[in-house]
Amino acid sequence: MKHNRSEPVRAQCWPALLVVASLAGPAGAVVVAGNPGQNAPDQSTAPAGYEDAWARIGALGGGSGVYLGNGYVLSARHVNGGNSFTVDGYTHTRISGTSVTLSNPEGLGLSAETDLWLNRYAVPDDSPLFGLDIMELLDTALAAQGTAGVIIGEGLGQTTITPVNVGGSNTGYAWGNGEQRRWGEVFMSDNASFDVNNRDVIGVQSFSFQQVAGRGNAADGDSGGGLFFMGDDGPVLGGIIHAVTLDPNQNDNTAAFGNRTLFSDLSAYLDQINIVEGDLTGDGYVGVQDLDLVLANWGQAVQAGNWTLGDANGDGLVGEDDLNAVLAHFGEGQLPAPSVPEPASLTLMGVLGAWLGRRRGRI
Repeated sequence: MKHNRSEPVRAQCWPALLVVASLAGPAGAVVVAGNPGQNAPDQSTAPAGYEDAWARIGALGGGSGVYLGNGYVLSARHVNGGNSFTVDGYTHTRISGTSVTLSNPEGLGLSAETDLWLNRYAVPDDSPLFGLDIMELLDTALAAQGTAGVIIGEGLGQTTITPVNVGGSNTGYAWGNGEQRRWGEVFMSDNASFDVNNRDVIGVQSFSFQQVAGRGNAADGDSGGGLFFMGDDGPVLGGIIHAVTLDPNQNDNTAAFGNRTLFSDLSAYLDQINIVEGDLTGDGYVGVQDLDLVLANWGQAVQAGNWTLGDANGDGLVGEDDLNAVLAHFGEGQLPAPSVPEPASLTLMGVLGAWLGRRRGRI
């Protein structure tokens, strides 16, 4: 999250946040700690088992983003820019009209919008993102996770590998110029709703940054990066990096022991994010036009990962799995301007009715 230092991001946290008086500064590349008396490990290559998650992190505007699949990238809304998303030197261009800012649940006294947004990018077949499956999302609350998570961001690089004074009585590490993808290990503490630029976020805070080898804390440019956990079939995305708590006496461009990283809890926003699996047209809504794409290419072998030809699951064959992906999310998202269904769609509406009837009949 790169911001003008005269206008810092402030996390106005509810009582669940222990460091209420702390500033929430821009989050940069992940700063990594070492054990006492040892240098901090580099951690600029994918951690074992998290290669798929690592491949999805890129630079978006002044921060980071996570590629979810079907061209969609999830990031923090306060990250400026977004016209392009760059991964491993490959720049992807945003598709016009595809930006969607997510909303908070009603009835909780929160702002209408939250600090999360989805953008869709063109992903040609020579892109490193081409053919990646839909990213699995964690569907349980982050605060309930008792195991370590992994944060990955594309922020500014760490410039000290042994602890130094970072202002006042604080000790930690400095970071500076040059974006770099890095990762660190974090543990979840408790729930912590917070405010970023007048957008409330349902979230969680990490335990305090400690001098333990491999432990991570976010830094400038990491906003929009991902918080991952290991699931049964590989890494799952549980949160997005938004901010860090800072000690009032802490210097700029530093991470001090005791800082905490603040994440959104994506389980609170799943209904808005899950459309990426079935939205083949990229209009932010799963509906008749997406069904059309599947039917028009039914049974055909297509270029794997080409959702514009109906291949929702990326296996290169348009069939039942792709139809199920669309039907599972049918009607989700923001409804575009009304349109007259094509004949192919009318045929599939019968399929939809039968499918929904079958689901409602299940126990």
